[in-house]
Amino acid sequence: MRAIDSAPMHPGRMRSPGRLAELGCLLVLCALPMSAGFAQAPSSFIAISGGAEIVDQDSGLVWARCALGMQWSGKSCTGAPLQSDRATILASLAETGKWRLPRVEELQRLALAMSRPGSAAARAFPVGPKGWYWTASSRVRPGDLNQYDYSNIERGLTGEAVNQLDFLEAYAVSDDGRQINELRKTKKLLIRVVRIEMLSGDGIAASRAAAGRRSAGQQSGKN
Repeated sequence: MRAIDSAPMHPGRMRSPGRLAELGCLLVLCALPMSAGFAQAPSSFIAISGGAEIVDQDSGLVWARCALGMQWSGKSCTGAPLQSDRATILASLAETGKWRLPRVEELQRLALAMSRPGSAAARAFPVGPKGWYWTASSRVRPGDLNQYDYSNIERGLTGEAVNQLDFLEAYAVSDDGRQINELRKTKKLLIRVVRIEMLSGDGIAASRAAAGRRSAGQQSGKN
């Protein structure tokens, strides 16, 4: 396991055959809200799908509001988070087709924002489970290794060794986004999933308006 400072940019891909029905069901069910209506998310974050998904308007990404395995109750994430090896989750995500693992820079950006108290991301996303989260990224700079560099030789990082590590290891991000590590793909880690936003401008406006109406109704109920 090696800690790194820079963020890899290229996703790793690995599929594993086998029985994925249970995990596939989780991927579908966890995306469904447990309560009707829209939950309000401040600033650049818009809640959709009953609050179970958050649109980041700055990046154009849609995040599941809760870690995989948990469900949005209308106020918080409930249930136990799923932990999976990387091959199984990649195969299951490919099978369901809606979600994907985030790239390391995507997940780190969100995690860092969520860890800042009072930030828009911290208000939009409940505090998630502590631990390491899988990413789709496998290497920092593919093909950018000088096997004749003494520091690389000392660490045993020849071109062949790096290719082997790329096959065996992938990058994970800590829950606060402050650390990135290469971990064995067989480890069972936490998971956040993401997809590209497909709503039109009108769709986002409608989501924002619905969130505003919900918030206004909640305020009226308090008075």
